[in-house]
Amino acid sequence: MYHTSPMELRELIEANGSFNIVRMENFNPYVLQESIDFQMLVTHLRAAIEVLVAEHFGSEIIEDLFDRYHKKLVENEHLFDVKNWKEFMIFACLKRKNERNAF
Repeated sequence: MYHTSPMELRELIEANGSFNIVRMENFNPYVLQESIDFQMLVTHLRAAIEVLVAEHFGSEIIEDLFDRYHKKLVENEHLFDVKNWKEFMIFACLKRKNERNAF
């Protein structure tokens, strides 16, 4: 996974040249939560990467891998204190530029 800065994302979009940035905002999706639902966090990660992991390492490790990951998160819950998080998500609304040869 790669986490970009808002400035870097803006530069990448502009360098691509295919889109105009209509709106771009930073937000912290955990602001209203008092604690993190680790099972939900594992489920989201699993949805994003399960196929890649299974193709690379085999599907027989999947259940054990995500069970262990969940246990590690719970064991290290203090690292996920929402009050100390400095992470955020970037919402970017893009509009494709008109191109003569666009499909």
